[in-house]
Amino acid sequence: MYRVQRDFLKGEWGVIENVSLKSAGGQYRTTNHPYKMTIAEDAILLGSDFSDDRIFLTLANYEEIGNGTLKTAFLIDIIGRVHELGDVQTVQVLGEDRKRIQFRLVVIEFSVDHQSLALVHKQNGKKKSKRIVYNWDDAEIKPVSEVNEANQVEICKVICTIEAIDTDWAWFYFGCNRHNKRVTKLPKVDYGRMTKIDKPLFHCDVCQNNVTNVSPKFKLHLIVKDDTSTCKLMLLGSVAKSIIGVSADDLWDGSYEEIEDPEILPSAILSLVGKSFCFGVSICSDNVTNGSDTFLVLEVYSGDKVLVESEIGNLVR
Repeated sequence: MYRVQRDFLKGEWGVIENVSLKSAGGQYRTTNHPYKMTIAEDAILLGSDFSDDRIFLTLANYEEIGNGTLKTAFLIDIIGRVHELGDVQTVQVLGEDRKRIQFRLVVIEFSVDHQSLALVHKQNGKKKSKRIVYNWDDAEIKPVSEVNEANQVEICKVICTIEAIDTDWAWFYFGCNRHNKRVTKLPKVDYGRMTKIDKPLFHCDVCQNNVTNVSPKFKLHLIVKDDTSTCKLMLLGSVAKSIIGVSADDLWDGSYEEIEDPEILPSAILSLVGKSFCFGVSICSDNVTNGSDTFLVLEVYSGDKVLVESEIGNLVR
C-alpha cells in the first residue's frame, strides 16, 4: 500500500491493474456501492490522460436524516452551518475512553429542524465464529418482501422461484480441503498451463501455510422471486449441491485461471432457473445492521417437510 500511496499522487488520475473485488459489508461504509476493491501487492500502476471534474459527492437530505429512512450502515455526506458547537468530551465506548464532540447543523439551502450529530471513533474487534444449531420447526414462512425489510436477526423459510443466476460473482471458489476456507493463489504462476494433476500452490490463512490440497467449493448466488418481491440468496457447499445434484468438482473444467466470463455457466446450474424451492434462510446482523442485501441459505426443504397445514393457511392472505 505504501508503493501505491507513493506512486499515485492526490488529485491525479491513473490506472491500477491486478485488483480484486469483494462484496462490501460492515458498519461505517463510505459509499453504498455493493463492492469494495483491494489493491494487490503486485499491482501495476500506470498514469492516465483521463480526467473528470466531478466531485463524486452525494449529499444526504436533512429530512431523511431526521425521519430515519437512511441506512445506518453507511456514512453520509452533508453540508450545513455549524450551530451550538459543544466542548470535546470523553465518553465510554465498549469500555474504553473515546473523544466526542456534539454540535448542531443548520441546512444552508432551506430551513429545517436542527439535527444533533455525534462523532465517535470506531473500535476494531475480532469476530469469533461458532456453530449454531437451528430449530427450523419453529421458523416462520415469510414472503420475500418481508425478508428484504427484516429489522431483526432471525431464521425463516422462504418459498420462491429462481429467477436468475447472479453472475456478478463466480459460482465457485478454491478452498482448502481441510476446512473449506477460501485460499489465495500465489502470484507469478502460469495457471493457464496447469491441470488438476499439477497441484499448484495456494496460501491458506487458516493453515498459515502454502497448500496444494485444494478444490472448487460452491458459492452460488441466486436471484429469487415470489409474488411480493425479489431478493438475492447465497448457497455454499453442500447446500448448493443439494439443489444442483453434483459437486463443484464435477462441474469444474480443471482450469486454475480466474473466471473471465462468469456468465458462462455449467448447464446443471443454468437448469435451476425457473425451479421453485423452500429455502431455510438466515437473516443475520450483516443484513439487519450492515445493509447487506444478500441472504445466506442454510437449508433446502422439500414441500412435505416444510408445508404443514397451519403454515399453508398463513400463506393465504
